Amino acid sequence: MNAREVIFDVCGDYLRYLDEPPRLSVISQLLEPLGYTPTNIRMALSRMRRSGWFITERDGREARYRISEKTIKFLDDGYTRIFSLPTQTWGHQWVLADVSDKDLSRSDKDRLFKKLEWERFAPMTGNFWVSALQDVNESRQALDRAGVEEFSIATLRTESLEKDRKIARRCWDLEELTQARSAFLSKWTPAMTDEGLSPLLAYQRRITLISDYRRIVHQDPQLPAILHPTGPSPLVAHQVFVQVHDFLAPLATAFVSSVNTPIEP
Repeated sequence: MNAREVIFDVCGDYLRYLDEPPRLSVISQLLEPLGYTPTNIRMALSRMRRSGWFITERDGREARYRISEKTIKFLDDGYTRIFSLPTQTWGHQWVLADVSDKDLSRSDKDRLFKKLEWERFAPMTGNFWVSALQDVNESRQALDRAGVEEFSIATLRTESLEKDRKIARRCWDLEELTQARSAFLSKWTPAMTDEGLSPLLAYQRRITLISDYRRIVHQDPQLPAILHPTGPSPLVAHQVFVQVHDFLAPLATAFVSSVNTPIEP
């Protein structure tokens, strides 16, 4: 797992709720059990500080890392995306977005495309991206969050459910999504009944759970079941994620509290 991504996961579940900004030593104690060396941690934090994700404050011989407003907004958006229930109904309407990327560099385009995929859009043809989002205003907000500066939106209705499913198969790798959800369920469903976990192990599992589910959410447009009728649904994967996340919370929180001041439930 990328150190930067895991730091965001730890921030979202723990660091943002601490009574005061954590010291570097505390962050290290939370990241080293996840497989990162002190050098990896310092380098990742240094890059994130330069990018405005953290604000450092001196505290004696050590620095504290205050989470910036930029990070809070990023975490709030991520929380909404990850913890919101997947779409259950669908009005048989697609949203098409004509996204202008003519002045972007290759690397900027790659970053933009990843953000669009996170917002449940998929490339269709040319500059057009498609989503099963039902509300045009919601789609505009999603494009704004992705940082799209120039775009126009239209809606599309096909003549039949089969044509809708054809669009879904064309724009998303539904077989890969099915395999990803099935692997997630196979790995994490048994965790709901694990007994005798130590606080450290519960913490390690909870962060791994968040990282695993975040990757699924990133590639999963959470299409309504009517468009993807085979394999486990997004709702089942979401329910298992929430249940295991809650199951591991008390012991995982106890571990974090043992290396720093207590955090809010």
